[in-house]
Amino acid sequence: MAVTPDGSYAELVPGLVALSAGDGIVFTAMFIAAGTGVADRDQGIASGIASTGSGMGAAVGLALLVLVQTAGLGGLTGEPLREATAQGIGDALFAVAAGIALTFLVALLRPGGRPAVQPAAAPIPPCRGRRC
Repeated sequence: MAVTPDGSYAELVPGLVALSAGDGIVFTAMFIAAGTGVADRDQGIASGIASTGSGMGAAVGLALLVLVQTAGLGGLTGEPLREATAQGIGDALFAVAAGIALTFLVALLRPGGRPAVQPAAAPIPPCRGRRC
């Protein structure tokens, strides 16, 4: 289904539901990844860096999407403006999909694989004839 000037808000619901589910998965995974392998005393710093990166990415990403969406709207009015706006929204959605696919490929093909696993601490020996 394409974005059209005569589209309804109801047509947006499936995409919004999918986006919400994806956000829940991605943000949870992002904070798990940010805290994995980080010392307990540095967990707040790791979370802050992940939050800051997310906020900055959202701001820059929104600016770029608005740039994509509004390209070519200068001087248009009436029906040509409506059609060009719908086309621009479709182009922005395509840019988002391409960005998601590119991010997925980078994550799949990145060198290094999994983070190093910390060795388990030696078990505490049982108490022998004394109070523990």
